[in-house]
Amino acid sequence: MSKPFLIVVHDAAPLFEAELAAIFEQLNQRVGPRFSCAVVPNWHDEFRWDRNSGVASLLKHCDELLLHGWIHRRAASLSPVSWLAGRPDEFNGLTPAVIQQRIDWGLGELRGALDLQPNGMIPPAWQLPVSSPDVSGLDYVMRFRRLESCSDASSAVRLATWSWDWGRLRLFEWPGDWFGSLQHWLEPSVVPCVAIHPVDVPHGWLPRIDGLVQKFLDNGFTPVTPGELMASGTS
Repeated sequence: MSKPFLIVVHDAAPLFEAELAAIFEQLNQRVGPRFSCAVVPNWHDEFRWDRNSGVASLLKHCDELLLHGWIHRRAASLSPVSWLAGRPDEFNGLTPAVIQQRIDWGLGELRGALDLQPNGMIPPAWQLPVSSPDVSGLDYVMRFRRLESCSDASSAVRLATWSWDWGRLRLFEWPGDWFGSLQHWLEPSVVPCVAIHPVDVPHGWLPRIDGLVQKFLDNGFTPVTPGELMASGTS
């Protein structure tokens, strides 16, 4: 697979219908359905999915859906980093058994509410304190810098990720943009990954994201899904 890149919409949840609609419209105009979406089954233990809702119908317009935790929120924590980020690191501080339980709950919720069976997962805030092969029910896990197989610890794809959502740390939005560019400049062989969040819409990042996607297209990159990338064996 020559020059692939990933586009992944994070934090898909019913309360972000307007923001997700804006993101999907922009991406569908630029790359059609050639992107992925990370779905939160029960956002903050308050917002569950209804398959007949307008926001649920949006999910039909992307090529791959991923699990994105269970509630996307960590219980009260003394970690200042977690607090500053808005406590999105749901799995940190949990035992492996509880992490697996939440993954199972999430997969079950998506099957029951939306008839979905995701093959992969992006842990909330990219934080998963267990190795990917220790997770069951999934084929792969996407971390900030690696796409990892759940069946083969040696099978992984290196990523350079652009992200603009850092919770309460809005000063990190521009550095988040620069980090992806710097990493890809230092390691041109790694696969670019554009991570888009609903908050990017009110924060005014959609034009920059659109320009970045177009730049990859102009430079001969092809949008693929994480599942396709894992299947290709790209390293």
